[in-house]
Amino acid sequence: EYEKQVEFLDKIDIIDFCSNDVSTEITHQLDLIKNLRQAFLCEAMQGLLVSNETSDNKTGADLLAEIQAEKAQLVKEKKIKKPKPLAPITNEEIPFAIPENWTWWRLGEIIKDFLSGNAFKSQLYSKEETNNFVIRLGNVKNNIVDEYLKPAFIDDEYAKDSQKYLLEKDDVLITMTGTRGKKDYLYTSIVGDKGKNKLFLNQRVGCLRFISSNVIYLNYLLKLDFILNPIFDSSTGAANQANIGVDAINNAIIPLPPLEIQERIVAKLDELMGYCDALEEQVKQSQQTNELLLQQVRLEAWGA
Repeated sequence: EYEKQVEFLDKIDIIDFCSNDVSTEITHQLDLIKNLRQAFLCEAMQGLLVSNETSDNKTGADLLAEIQAEKAQLVKEKKIKKPKPLAPITNEEIPFAIPENWTWWRLGEIIKDFLSGNAFKSQLYSKEETNNFVIRLGNVKNNIVDEYLKPAFIDDEYAKDSQKYLLEKDDVLITMTGTRGKKDYLYTSIVGDKGKNKLFLNQRVGCLRFISSNVIYLNYLLKLDFILNPIFDSSTGAANQANIGVDAINNAIIPLPPLEIQERIVAKLDELMGYCDALEEQVKQSQQTNELLLQQVRLEAWGA
């Protein structure tokens, strides 16, 4: 009897050892895919993925001038507040070379409005389902705005009093609080057409509204480590909690190509990220298969 127990424990050790090897390899593959995404993004933002010729010979500097003129007009019409001036970009801040018809700029220069969320009172949430959703931290992940994930509703009266926090199509949401070590924040996602649903922004989620730019291109930019890391480094907060301020986002340095090239980059990145998504799905399926096989082998070992 004792010998059988020892034999059984040896089998379990072998199973666990093999399973750990497989799990380590799967984690390694997922890390490689993550690195591949960053490599594609870096090449795109250095102007290396697509042609940089334009049909109208416009440059990134021309686009920035148009954006600044439009922004000045909005300030004049009192539709937005006059923004605080941002510091000029120094040579030391520029991480790499970009094509001649691109330009470097700070993110705040093309933001029309930065909307901070409201501290919606949970005791005033509607007990009945409505078309008015409060978008909280948990509802926003990278490229996902899921209002049905642990949904919080407000009634029409509360919604009427909260119009300042009503989200619009093509708003770019960014999560501004998380766990410092995990870096489980600075997720960004674009608000799509929600039909009858109205989305209202809760506190600790920010909303970026841009002027005359491709929001999909900008959303891709906000996935780049060289842009995110300085923002992560600026985070404040006690213990393990990290909070991001608006100034850190406004001061992020971004490469700006003409709109025609932005659209070309988006099309190429959509294709390449789709390829990465397919790879990632295959690896995750392998992970599930490994777990199922492990359970089956353990059952058989117990039966032995």
